[in-house]
Amino acid sequence: MILIEDVKDVELSNSFQKKEFSIKNSSKAFSILADKIYSNKIRAVLREISCNAYDSHVEAKNPAPFDVHLPTYLESWFSVRDYGTGISPESMNTFYSEVFTSTRGNSNDFVGSLGIGRLSPFCLCDSFTLESFYRGTKSVYSVYKDNLGIPQIALLTQNETVEPNGVLVSVTVPSSQTYEFQHEAVKVFKHFDNIPNINVSSVKDQIKDQIKEYLVDNEEFSISSNYGDLFAVMGNIAYLIDSSLNPDHFSGIIKFKIGEL
Repeated sequence: MILIEDVKDVELSNSFQKKEFSIKNSSKAFSILADKIYSNKIRAVLREISCNAYDSHVEAKNPAPFDVHLPTYLESWFSVRDYGTGISPESMNTFYSEVFTSTRGNSNDFVGSLGIGRLSPFCLCDSFTLESFYRGTKSVYSVYKDNLGIPQIALLTQNETVEPNGVLVSVTVPSSQTYEFQHEAVKVFKHFDNIPNINVSSVKDQIKDQIKEYLVDNEEFSISSNYGDLFAVMGNIAYLIDSSLNPDHFSGIIKFKIGEL
């Protein structure tokens, strides 16, 4: 998504000695970027990793849905496997490991632009696994916090593959978070243009049921007969509209194109 930057014309009246501010590579900085900015951590991980997968499909011009594995009591992990562009080993060592670097900040075709969403799993755990399938090569990485709390990425294995291009991000989840992951997945994925392939049938059924509740459903808005909250949806993400702007307590969504808000 293209971010509008307010560029100011600043003039100094004299030749003062000056020094540009910078950001120290520290555990405190990464803790703020990967953890403290998220009020609902599970929803954030679902949203950020899935939006990256969505953007990769857009970039690869692949209209098919990506795959989501939600944790169950027998399979306690969350993962997203997209079938987009994949990430080359060279790019993994450059843009992926550099915070605030994004290849998608010059187009409103993409949801992402800040280059920090890839760190979101760190708000739940200290390490996760990333597999990149790129032009016949499968590269498996461990993304983890070192003893100082600073993220690192290590190449574990690399071999030939016949699997299609794409990325698989996997996060181990405590069994105590299984229900919350499934509950939050309904809230996140019901707003996606293309619902992903989800392994838990009850979650898919709940998404379908909530979509069916809309009495009016068109390209601009969807409204149900129930009283409740109104959301602005842009780039598959729902933003709660303040109740002062919804005095009649309509329940539904108003749809915006990426970059309109």
